This record gives sequence, C-alpha cells and structure tokens, in this order.
Amino acid sequence: MTRRLLLFLALFVSILAALELFVRANGASFEALSDRLAFQIRVFERSPEDTAALFLGTSRFADAIDQTVFSDAVSERVEEDVRAVNGAMGGINLGEIMEFAEVVVDSPSLPRVIVEVSGPSVTMGTTKSPDPSSEDLAMSGPDVERFPDRFENRLQGWFLDHSSLVRYRKALRPRTFLRLAILYSANFVDPGKWARKGVIRELLTSSDSEIPEEAFAALTPVRFSPDSPVGKHSFSEEDLIEDPVFQGMVEIAEILKESSAEVTWVAPPVSEVMQPSEGGAKRRAIYERIARDYEVTILDYSGISFDPAWFRDQSHLNEKGRTLFSRLVARDLSSDW
Repeated sequence: MTRRLLLFLALFVSILAALELFVRANGASFEALSDRLAFQIRVFERSPEDTAALFLGTSRFADAIDQTVFSDAVSERVEEDVRAVNGAMGGINLGEIMEFAEVVVDSPSLPRVIVEVSGPSVTMGTTKSPDPSSEDLAMSGPDVERFPDRFENRLQGWFLDHSSLVRYRKALRPRTFLRLAILYSANFVDPGKWARKGVIRELLTSSDSEIPEEAFAALTPVRFSPDSPVGKHSFSEEDLIEDPVFQGMVEIAEILKESSAEVTWVAPPVSEVMQPSEGGAKRRAIYERIARDYEVTILDYSGISFDPAWFRDQSHLNEKGRTLFSRLVARDLSSDW
C-alpha cells in the first residue's frame, strides 16, 4: 500500500514537473493564451517578417476584414506577394488599442498599420486592471498582520513568481488551451475566423460575394488627407478638442507618430440607421483636423450605401459584406502601396 502510494506520488510529481517545464519553455505563448489582447499581439509577433500591414480595431474591424481576401486582392493589384494580419478583436477598448499601438512602434519592419475609427474604437474604456502581483498578494486582506494570513499570502506570491503553471493558470482551461493550436496555425489559417459568429455555417456553405463591376466601383469612401482642402464648418477649436472621438484619435495618433509605419485610418460601413452617429459635419471636421495634424490618410466608408443583406447586425458585416469590404479597402489602399 505504501509502495503504491509512493509510486502514485512520484508519477503525480513527474507529470507536474513535465507540465511545468513545457509551460515554462513556451511561456510567451501561454502568457498570450491567458489574455485576449496578449493573444492578438502574439499572433502579430509570430507573423512573418515580411508582413505588410496590420489592422487594429474592434469587433467591427474583426468582422469587416478578411485578411486572406485583403492580402490576395492587394497582391493581385500590385503584382507582388502581400501579407496582412487582422489584429482587431471583439471587446477591445481604447486603452488596449493604445497598448497594441505601442507594439507597432517597437516593430520597425512593419510598413503599414490600418486603424479603425468608430465610436467604440476611440471612445470606449481604458486599459483593464492587471492581475495582482506577489507583492499585492502579500499586502492584501484585512488580516495581513496575522501570521497564518501573512504566510498564506507569501506562499501564494512565491508560487506566482516561481511557477509557470500558477502564473499562466488561466491558459490551462480546456477551452483556452485549444487556442494554442489557433496561435500556432495563425500563419496559415486566419485566426479571426474562429472568433466570428456563424463560423460553422460559414465553413459549410459558400456565399456569393460578387456584385456587378459598376456597383463595386461606385462604392467609394470619403478620403481625408493632409493636403485635402479644409471644408467650412461652424465648430470652434474647443468643440473639436473636447469631442471624445477627437481625443481618442489623438491618443492613438500620438503613439503611432513614433512608428516608422504608414498610418491609415478607416471608418467601416454601418447600416443606414447608424450612419448619423458615425458621420456628420463634426466628424468630417475632426477627420480633416487629424489628417492635417498627423499627416495621415482617413478613408470614411461609414456613409456608403451598403446593402442591408451584407450586415449581420446594424454595425457588423456578415461573410458577404466582409469579402466585399476587404476587396474595397484593398482597392483603395493598393494605389498608394
């Protein structure tokens, strides 16, 4: 009985040790699995060195851009292989987009970044609170003066500092662990595919995304560039700089101006009922100001006439809409590639 117990304990400890070594050897990947933003950043960091473009944004961009369709369309137009990575994701907020932008600054080989401009992408939220550190654990709780509580907190802190299994415990959940396969296959299969709604239906059915060439050519954005003529408007300087959309764009633009990448802002299409909230004279004045102050191009598709059949809801495109919009953006960006 004692021998069996010892063998069981030895086997158990060996399995834990092997798992600890495996997680420690792949620490960056398991850290990425523990956090949605870290996961997207890791996908970008693992992309090939010749990656030509990175998309940043919310679920609107995640649903609007098919990185494979975009890459193929640009490659066809410029007659060279072009690879893009769609780093947009659902649930991201302004602070997290800014954090991703910092990664872009540290990626001198990236030639172009395309940033979503919409209400959610530039006005919603700040960076989330980080997980508690070992020092936080040691000093937390109302009874930190009691020896048992101090000992427990310090023991937790020690394991957090020295055990990768404890540090990346969130990544060891079965559902999250499956994302490891998505991460390592991201250079071959669009990882955004698995996060979109209706992915099973999309895989099992084919959608006709072709429209007449004349109709495709008519879908053109409003373009704002540094040398665009300034339109007349009645908004004061204070009106513009106090607008949340302006403030959010400035926060992101201030980070990206330190990058060597060419920055383009893109306002994705929305349904007719949402167009007033994503457009209008004030939004145009903001885009003119940002384009001029930061020497960037802004492509505004929010007011184009997209068929309601191309949306899955009022602000997110479905499979057909995503394919069409990816081709549109490829068309409008490839001329400056």
